[in-house]
Amino acid sequence: MRYRVFLFLGRYFLYRIIDILGGILVRKRLTSLTFKQKLIIFSVIISTLPILILGLSSSYIVRKSIQEEVDTNHQTVLKQIQFQLDNFVKNLQISALSIASDKTIEKAMLLPPPSDNVSQSLELTDILIKHQSFSSIRFTASLIYKKYDFAFSNKSPLFFYEIMDKVQPKFNATFVVTPNTYANQDELLLFSPVPRHTYYSDGILALHVTIQELTNFLEKLTFGHRSKVFIVDETGRVIVSQNKDEIGTKLADTNDLYHFWKDPDGFEGSFVLKGEQYKLTAQTSSLNNWTYIAMTPIREFTEKSDKIQRLTWLLFAAIALVWTVIAFIGSSRLYVPVERMLRRFTDEHKLDRTGKEGLEAIDSMMKQMASANIEMQKKLSEHMPYLRESLFHHLLRGEMTEKEFLQKSEQLELPFAGPVFAVCMATVDDFNLFIQTYSQKDRPLIHFALRKIFEETCENELACLTFSFQPGQVTAVFGFEKESAEIEGKLAVLMDRFREHVREYFRFTVSVAISRPRQGFGGTQDCFQEAVGLLGHRLLLGPNVTITEQKIAPSMKQSGRALVQGMKDIAHSLIQGKTGEAVEQLDALIATVAKGAYSSEMATGLFSYLLGELDYFMNELDCSLEDFFQEDLYKRLSSLHTLKEVRDWLADTVFPEVVSKLESYNVSKQKRLIQQVLLDIHEHFETDVSLQQTADHFGIHPSQLSRMFKEVTGMNFIDYLIQFRMRKAADWLAQTQLPIKDIAERLRYSSVQNFSRVFKQVIGVPPGEYRKQHNASAE
Repeated sequence: MRYRVFLFLGRYFLYRIIDILGGILVRKRLTSLTFKQKLIIFSVIISTLPILILGLSSSYIVRKSIQEEVDTNHQTVLKQIQFQLDNFVKNLQISALSIASDKTIEKAMLLPPPSDNVSQSLELTDILIKHQSFSSIRFTASLIYKKYDFAFSNKSPLFFYEIMDKVQPKFNATFVVTPNTYANQDELLLFSPVPRHTYYSDGILALHVTIQELTNFLEKLTFGHRSKVFIVDETGRVIVSQNKDEIGTKLADTNDLYHFWKDPDGFEGSFVLKGEQYKLTAQTSSLNNWTYIAMTPIREFTEKSDKIQRLTWLLFAAIALVWTVIAFIGSSRLYVPVERMLRRFTDEHKLDRTGKEGLEAIDSMMKQMASANIEMQKKLSEHMPYLRESLFHHLLRGEMTEKEFLQKSEQLELPFAGPVFAVCMATVDDFNLFIQTYSQKDRPLIHFALRKIFEETCENELACLTFSFQPGQVTAVFGFEKESAEIEGKLAVLMDRFREHVREYFRFTVSVAISRPRQGFGGTQDCFQEAVGLLGHRLLLGPNVTITEQKIAPSMKQSGRALVQGMKDIAHSLIQGKTGEAVEQLDALIATVAKGAYSSEMATGLFSYLLGELDYFMNELDCSLEDFFQEDLYKRLSSLHTLKEVRDWLADTVFPEVVSKLESYNVSKQKRLIQQVLLDIHEHFETDVSLQQTADHFGIHPSQLSRMFKEVTGMNFIDYLIQFRMRKAADWLAQTQLPIKDIAERLRYSSVQNFSRVFKQVIGVPPGEYRKQHNASAE
């Protein structure tokens, strides 16, 4: 038993190791397959697996049912054999009782043995023959005279005495001795006392049944030409078998048949005899405790299921072959889109597919694209502030319509959506000190810090976007859900707080201008222009102030506007190369400053603003004052102590140098002039602007201005003016509720009909229809 346990465990672990190694090899093999090959294998498996499962399950069910039928049949036949053998023993016992009860036999046992009496011997022989003839069993009989130690038999009485001594029967009960139980005992023996009422004290009757007779009896009862039957007594000795040599032998305890005989219900598996497996069935007799064992070759009742299995495998092979062809053709057709996609990726996107196949290559390419997209998204996020600044710069300067801005700003991630906007502009009060304190390398960091202070000051109350379009200046755009009278007051409080933070953290102060709120992104252009105009009044209000429309007195507005316009005229003249005219305008400006009795700080700030305005116009021509002068102009300005010194320095040094440098930089007068004309149109488009009026303003003949304008811009003067006005009208229609009549009047049209006709020619639809379309798209 211990050997069998170790053998079982050894086999189990060996099979597990083989399964694991096989699984690893199979997985490696599967992972090396292409998707197309996997698709073919999957198609074949999914089409043939049901056939295989159906066939194997059918064969299993058939085998199970046949086995159950065989077991039932075995039990039935074994019961019949048991019944017949029990009858055989009973008939033999009846014959023994009949002989032992015969009066002649009883009398003969009381007399001396007929060893010398021939007539008595013949009489006993006749009586025994008569009883034999009455029985269906062929047997011979022996009579043993115990008193005389004589046996009426061909065997010695000692033979029978030896058996009696070992069996030691109780009282007068009959008993059976199976063949080959004792030496020289090759027959089945049945013992009975004679007479019957004695306890084997007077005589003994022994009936002999040959092994051949037992074999013949069993052959009449067997079933199946290849089935075997064993009858084993309670000691494990074979009583009856089809093989004579097996009768009388004992089952060895190492034999599986022995274990089955000991515990038929606990025996598992099959019995192997001469290389063939047998199915064992047992039946125990309650009469004599004999066990009837039937053996049937397993292949007899698995033959049909084996045929089903063979047929199943044949069908499986045939269907697998057919479906392999179908799957190969079908997968090739289904794989065409994959190949097409693969070629598109490799040809159009130049992605790497080296050493990869099919979907694996597509997966690798998708990962490359995803990685590239992540990198692009990262770069886009890094450049998003610059993109927002660039778009808002174009919008605030009027170079982009609101519609164009909305189309390009979908990915800007704006912190607000409006529809009401206001612009706040903060600028350094002492720009000269700002330039002296911070180098060109440090200024972007200062601008960034100013923007962060701006955003942190407002973040808990209002959403805003900040930009730095010019040195020393920060512009913020605020969005509101609806227009309210409290907006300017709230912004003023925040801007005062912002100015305090700047004075606390830096060595300079700033002034902030707050525009009035307006509708739509298009309204931010007007807000921006208003904030620029308000900053011009800080020269009159002094440094570190918050400027709103309400804070400026009408006289101050007029004076401030005059000063700002005077500085713009000086810049215009210099850009056009008119040094003399610029000097005359400078003299008029200085006279105004002297007459107004401004403080020295305000006067210095005024002329600093002039330098800034000049630098702004030069930036439009892709130039800069820093490129023209080696010295710091603002530092030089702060070192002058009188208006005369300022006038002489500007008229004799700055103005001639600017004109000279513009000419040396190959900036044509024509381009400089047209840039000034464009700025003039943008500032005065709501007035009666005309070619004649503009030409007179710039001192040039109208036809010459028209030709120069067409060469620089590619458009006629009137066409440009009309298109600019219609773009402004489109913004007002989309973002405000101004009546069309008011818009027409602001743009200097005599009638709504004329305005509508021109608007339709430029935009494509009438003004009313344009407003409806924009409102519908907004909803």
